[in-house]
Order: sequence, then C-alpha cells, then structure tokens
Amino acid sequence: MNKDLAQDYFIVATRYCTRVDSYRTLQQRIEQLDIDMPSYFMEHGSFDDLEIMGIGKKTKKILESILEDIVKKQEEPSSM
Repeated sequence: MNKDLAQDYFIVATRYCTRVDSYRTLQQRIEQLDIDMPSYFMEHGSFDDLEIMGIGKKTKKILESILEDIVKKQEEPSSM
C-alpha cells in the first residue's frame, strides 16, 4: 500500500513545480518504508508522533491529506 500512497504523494506534491528530483526521492523513501503508512494513519489518525528520517512535517501533512480523502470517499454512500 505504501507504493500507491507514494505515487499519490508524487502527483500531489509535484502538481505545481518543475523540479521534481527531491519529490521523486521522497516518493522512493515512502515506497521503501517498513511501516504500513495507511494502517498507521488509520490507527493513530495522524503522523505527528511518527519519526522517520528524511520525511518531514510537510511531507507527512500531504500524506495525511491524501489518506483523509481516501477515507472520506470510502465513507460516502454509493449512489445507485
């Protein structure tokens, strides 16, 4: 699941920039994490207490935003 989250992060984080090298590095770091980020978020509700070398507050906030959107979409009643 980290791979999907990392891809979403890259799309969101690079939406308005032309230099994407540092974001690609962060994308790779997120993909390679040992911790399952979506599961951690679901359990704790944020990444505030999660210390990961090389992943800062801004990156965590973007990841939280992505996961919050996913949760909201899952909670929406399906229109049939």
